[in-house]
Amino acid sequence: MVIHSYIIAFNEELILPWVLDYHSKFFDQIFVYDNMSYDSSDIIYKKYPKVTVIKFDSKNKFNNRIITQIKNSAYQQSRGIADWVVVSDCDELLYHENLLGKLQEYMEQQVTLPLIDGRGLVSETTPIYDGTKLLTDIVKIGTSYTISDYCKSIVFNPSLKIRYTLGAHTHTCRGATTSNERELKLLHYRIYDKEYITNRFKLLSTRILQEEIKRGIGMSRLDTEPTIVGIESVIKDNYKLIP
Repeated sequence: MVIHSYIIAFNEELILPWVLDYHSKFFDQIFVYDNMSYDSSDIIYKKYPKVTVIKFDSKNKFNNRIITQIKNSAYQQSRGIADWVVVSDCDELLYHENLLGKLQEYMEQQVTLPLIDGRGLVSETTPIYDGTKLLTDIVKIGTSYTISDYCKSIVFNPSLKIRYTLGAHTHTCRGATTSNERELKLLHYRIYDKEYITNRFKLLSTRILQEEIKRGIGMSRLDTEPTIVGIESVIKDNYKLIP
Protein backbone atom coordinates (compact mmCIF):
# COMPACT_ATOMS: atom_id res chain seq x y z
CA MET A 1 0.00 0.00 0.00
CA VAL A 2 1.38 3.38 -1.07
CA ILE A 3 0.22 6.65 0.48
CA HIS A 4 1.14 10.16 -0.62
CA SER A 5 0.59 13.27 1.47
CA TYR A 6 -0.07 16.81 0.22
CA ILE A 7 0.23 19.63 2.76
CA ILE A 8 -0.38 23.37 2.50
CA ALA A 9 1.91 25.38 4.82
CA PHE A 10 2.90 28.92 5.71
CA ASN A 11 5.24 29.82 8.61
CA GLU A 12 4.42 26.70 10.62
CA GLU A 13 7.79 26.21 12.32
CA LEU A 14 6.19 25.56 15.73
CA ILE A 15 4.15 22.54 14.65
CA LEU A 16 5.93 21.59 11.42
CA PRO A 17 8.35 19.03 12.97
CA TRP A 18 5.43 17.31 14.70
CA VAL A 19 3.43 17.16 11.50
CA LEU A 20 6.31 15.92 9.35
CA ASP A 21 7.29 13.28 11.91
CA TYR A 22 3.71 12.02 11.90
CA HIS A 23 3.38 11.99 8.13
CA SER A 24 6.82 10.39 7.72
CA LYS A 25 5.78 7.45 9.88
CA PHE A 26 2.67 6.60 7.89
CA PHE A 27 3.11 7.99 4.37
CA ASP A 28 5.56 7.17 1.60
CA GLN A 29 5.99 10.62 0.08
CA ILE A 30 5.15 14.08 1.40
CA PHE A 31 4.61 17.03 -0.91
CA VAL A 32 4.54 20.36 0.93
CA TYR A 33 3.14 23.32 -0.95
CA ASP A 34 4.78 26.17 0.92
CA ASN A 35 3.36 29.69 0.55
CA MET A 36 6.76 31.44 0.72
CA SER A 37 7.39 30.85 4.42
CA TYR A 38 10.07 33.08 5.92
CA ASP A 39 10.47 31.43 9.32
CA SER A 40 12.68 28.34 9.84
CA SER A 41 10.44 26.06 7.76
CA ASP A 42 13.00 25.64 4.96
CA ILE A 43 15.60 24.39 7.44
CA ILE A 44 13.11 21.94 8.93
CA TYR A 45 12.08 20.54 5.52
CA LYS A 46 15.68 19.53 4.77
CA LYS A 47 15.66 17.10 7.70
CA TYR A 48 12.99 14.91 6.11
CA PRO A 49 14.03 12.70 3.18
CA LYS A 50 10.42 11.96 2.21
CA VAL A 51 9.57 15.64 1.82
CA THR A 52 9.43 17.48 -1.50
CA VAL A 53 8.79 21.22 -1.18
CA ILE A 54 6.94 23.13 -3.88
CA LYS A 55 6.89 26.89 -3.37
CA PHE A 56 3.92 28.97 -4.48
CA ASP A 57 3.66 32.74 -4.31
CA SER A 58 0.34 34.44 -3.62
CA LYS A 59 1.98 37.86 -3.21
CA ASN A 60 1.90 37.80 0.59
CA LYS A 61 -1.84 37.15 0.69
CA PHE A 62 -3.84 34.16 1.81
CA ASN A 63 -5.60 33.30 -1.42
CA ASN A 64 -8.20 30.58 -0.97
CA ARG A 65 -8.67 30.22 -4.70
CA ILE A 66 -5.01 29.37 -5.28
CA ILE A 67 -4.95 26.96 -2.33
CA THR A 68 -8.14 25.26 -3.47
CA GLN A 69 -6.73 24.95 -6.98
CA ILE A 70 -3.64 23.24 -5.55
CA LYS A 71 -5.78 20.85 -3.51
CA ASN A 72 -7.86 20.03 -6.56
CA SER A 73 -4.94 19.32 -8.86
CA ALA A 74 -1.71 18.43 -7.02
CA TYR A 75 -2.82 14.95 -5.92
CA GLN A 76 -3.41 13.92 -9.55
CA GLN A 77 0.32 13.25 -9.96
CA SER A 78 -0.19 10.28 -7.62
CA ARG A 79 -2.64 8.52 -9.94
CA GLY A 80 -1.39 5.09 -10.87
CA ILE A 81 1.30 5.32 -8.18
CA ALA A 82 -0.40 5.70 -4.80
CA ASP A 83 -3.35 3.80 -3.34
CA TRP A 84 -4.31 6.76 -1.15
CA VAL A 85 -3.62 10.47 -1.02
CA VAL A 86 -4.04 12.70 2.03
CA VAL A 87 -4.68 16.36 1.20
CA SER A 88 -4.56 18.59 4.26
CA ASP A 89 -3.57 21.84 5.90
CA CYS A 90 -0.53 21.81 8.13
CA ASP A 91 -2.57 21.83 11.36
CA GLU A 92 -4.59 18.74 10.38
CA LEU A 93 -3.71 15.11 11.10
CA LEU A 94 -5.44 11.98 9.82
CA TYR A 95 -5.81 9.66 12.82
CA HIS A 96 -6.87 6.15 13.70
CA GLU A 97 -5.46 3.83 16.36
CA ASN A 98 -4.47 1.51 13.51
CA LEU A 99 -4.30 3.95 10.61
CA LEU A 100 -2.51 1.76 8.06
CA GLY A 101 -4.57 -1.28 9.00
CA LYS A 102 -7.83 0.63 8.57
CA LEU A 103 -6.78 2.02 5.18
CA GLN A 104 -5.81 -1.49 4.07
CA GLU A 105 -9.20 -2.74 5.23
CA TYR A 106 -10.93 -0.01 3.22
CA MET A 107 -8.98 -1.05 0.14
CA GLU A 108 -10.14 -4.64 0.56
CA GLN A 109 -13.72 -3.36 0.90
CA GLN A 110 -13.21 -1.22 -2.23
CA VAL A 111 -13.90 1.97 -0.26
CA THR A 112 -12.38 4.91 -2.14
CA LEU A 113 -13.57 7.88 -0.05
CA PRO A 114 -13.76 7.20 3.69
CA LEU A 115 -16.08 9.32 5.81
CA ILE A 116 -14.24 11.55 8.28
CA ASP A 117 -14.96 12.39 11.92
CA GLY A 118 -13.66 15.92 12.46
CA ARG A 119 -12.42 16.75 15.95
CA GLY A 120 -10.37 19.39 17.70
CA LEU A 121 -7.07 18.34 19.34
CA VAL A 122 -5.72 20.64 22.05
CA SER A 123 -2.52 20.83 24.07
CA GLU A 124 -2.66 22.83 27.29
CA THR A 125 1.00 23.75 26.97
CA THR A 126 3.29 24.05 23.98
CA PRO A 127 4.89 20.60 23.63
CA ILE A 128 8.67 20.53 23.65
CA TYR A 129 9.91 18.85 20.50
CA ASP A 130 12.82 16.41 20.81
CA GLY A 131 12.06 14.05 17.92
CA THR A 132 11.40 10.99 20.06
CA LYS A 133 7.59 10.91 20.12
CA LEU A 134 4.71 11.63 17.80
CA LEU A 135 2.31 14.44 18.65
CA THR A 136 -0.47 11.89 19.19
CA ASP A 137 1.71 10.14 21.78
CA ILE A 138 1.71 13.16 24.08
CA VAL A 139 -1.34 15.26 23.17
CA LYS A 140 -4.51 13.33 23.98
CA ILE A 141 -7.20 15.88 24.85
CA GLY A 142 -9.77 16.95 22.28
CA THR A 143 -13.41 17.57 21.58
CA SER A 144 -15.87 14.90 22.71
CA TYR A 145 -18.10 15.85 19.79
CA THR A 146 -17.80 15.95 16.03
CA ILE A 147 -17.19 19.38 14.46
CA SER A 148 -18.88 19.51 11.07
CA ASP A 149 -16.39 22.05 9.63
CA TYR A 150 -13.57 19.59 10.33
CA CYS A 151 -15.22 16.62 8.59
CA LYS A 152 -13.23 17.31 5.45
CA SER A 153 -12.60 14.51 2.97
CA ILE A 154 -8.82 14.63 3.18
CA VAL A 155 -8.08 11.00 2.28
CA PHE A 156 -9.19 9.27 -0.92
CA ASN A 157 -8.11 7.12 -3.82
CA PRO A 158 -6.35 9.43 -6.31
CA SER A 159 -8.19 7.85 -9.23
CA LEU A 160 -11.20 9.90 -8.11
CA LYS A 161 -11.78 13.43 -9.29
CA ILE A 162 -12.26 15.45 -6.13
CA ARG A 163 -13.36 19.04 -6.55
CA TYR A 164 -13.11 20.96 -3.29
CA THR A 165 -15.05 24.16 -2.77
CA LEU A 166 -13.27 27.20 -1.30
CA GLY A 167 -11.88 26.25 2.10
CA ALA A 168 -12.07 22.52 1.23
CA HIS A 169 -14.83 21.92 3.79
CA THR A 170 -17.08 20.45 1.09
CA HIS A 171 -16.47 18.83 -2.26
CA THR A 172 -18.04 17.19 -5.27
CA CYS A 173 -17.07 13.76 -6.54
CA ARG A 174 -18.67 11.14 -8.77
CA GLY A 175 -18.25 7.40 -8.56
CA ALA A 176 -16.83 7.24 -5.03
CA THR A 177 -17.56 4.46 -2.57
CA THR A 178 -17.75 5.81 0.97
CA SER A 179 -17.31 3.96 4.24
CA ASN A 180 -20.34 3.11 6.37
CA GLU A 181 -18.93 4.76 9.50
CA ARG A 182 -16.72 7.72 10.35
CA GLU A 183 -13.85 5.63 11.68
CA LEU A 184 -11.02 7.94 10.61
CA LYS A 185 -10.53 11.21 12.46
CA LEU A 186 -9.31 14.54 11.19
CA LEU A 187 -7.59 16.15 14.17
CA HIS A 188 -7.42 19.93 13.91
CA TYR A 189 -4.58 20.85 16.26
CA ARG A 190 -4.54 23.94 18.48
CA ILE A 191 -1.88 24.99 20.98
CA TYR A 192 -3.15 26.79 24.09
CA ASP A 193 -0.75 29.69 24.05
CA LYS A 194 -2.49 33.07 24.08
CA GLU A 195 0.55 34.97 22.85
CA TYR A 196 1.14 32.54 20.00
CA ILE A 197 -2.52 32.56 18.94
CA THR A 198 -2.73 36.34 19.11
CA ASN A 199 0.45 36.84 17.08
CA ARG A 200 -0.46 34.11 14.61
CA PHE A 201 -3.92 35.49 13.96
CA LYS A 202 -2.55 39.03 13.69
CA LEU A 203 -0.12 37.87 11.01
CA LEU A 204 -2.72 35.86 9.11
CA SER A 205 -5.27 38.68 9.26
CA THR A 206 -2.90 40.94 7.30
CA ARG A 207 -2.80 38.36 4.49
CA ILE A 208 -6.53 37.94 3.92
CA LEU A 209 -7.98 39.21 0.66
CA GLN A 210 -10.72 41.80 1.08
CA GLU A 211 -13.06 39.77 -1.12
CA GLU A 212 -12.70 36.82 1.26
CA ILE A 213 -13.39 38.99 4.30
CA LYS A 214 -16.63 40.13 2.69
CA ARG A 215 -17.66 36.57 1.88
CA GLY A 216 -16.58 35.09 5.24
CA ILE A 217 -14.37 32.47 3.63
CA GLY A 218 -11.81 30.39 5.53
CA MET A 219 -9.31 32.40 7.55
CA SER A 220 -11.38 35.57 7.15
CA ARG A 221 -13.18 34.25 10.25
CA LEU A 222 -10.09 34.67 12.43
CA ASP A 223 -11.08 35.88 15.89
CA THR A 224 -8.65 35.44 18.76
CA GLU A 225 -10.93 35.60 21.80
CA PRO A 226 -13.53 32.98 20.73
CA THR A 227 -10.68 30.67 19.71
CA ILE A 228 -9.04 30.96 23.13
CA VAL A 229 -12.37 30.50 24.92
CA GLY A 230 -13.07 27.43 22.81
CA ILE A 231 -9.68 25.90 23.59
CA GLU A 232 -10.13 26.60 27.31
CA SER A 233 -13.51 24.87 27.19
CA VAL A 234 -12.01 21.75 25.61
CA ILE A 235 -9.22 21.69 28.19
CA LYS A 236 -11.75 22.02 30.99
CA ASP A 237 -13.82 19.13 29.63
CA ASN A 238 -10.61 17.04 29.64
CA TYR A 239 -12.01 14.51 27.18
CA LYS A 240 -9.42 11.90 26.22
CA LEU A 241 -9.79 11.80 22.46
CA ILE A 242 -6.73 9.62 21.89
CA PRO A 243 -6.28 6.49 24.06
